[in-house]
Amino acid sequence: MSDIEKKTDNKQNHLSHPIMRQIDDFFHQGPVRSMIDSIDSFFYQAAFTPSIPVDLYETDTHIVIKANLPGINREQITIDPLYDAIKISVLNDDLLEEEDETKNYYRKERRVQRMERVVPLPFTVEGDKTTASYKNGILTIKTPKQKYKKSTIQIDE
Repeated sequence: MSDIEKKTDNKQNHLSHPIMRQIDDFFHQGPVRSMIDSIDSFFYQAAFTPSIPVDLYETDTHIVIKANLPGINREQITIDPLYDAIKISVLNDDLLEEEDETKNYYRKERRVQRMERVVPLPFTVEGDKTTASYKNGILTIKTPKQKYKKSTIQIDE
């Protein structure tokens, strides 16, 4: 028996042990598999989805969000007021074409990059009172501060 056959045989014997089969089944069933898949998805997205860097500060009257978006055109930016957050999205769709008749080649590449960032705020965003400007690669969003209304809910006996 060759070394490879011995290793394969040992591995099969190892997985055929009842305890090892139970452990293997445990990690490939229902809730545990779902949890492992969600953890994998989180790390995959975190590693491969670019995020938009932002600075968040407040003045006497406004909350200001500054997003650094170098090389992005104004038309590629979308700002959505959510209930208690502002979502900044960028769809960067580049088309590169090169042609060189002396070397007889033609190249056409398309690159699509999507970035987004949701900035939570401690109040409901009023879209009609929120303003945005974009200059020199810096997106500035200003939304008026609102008073935080604290309320409590009484518990019935």
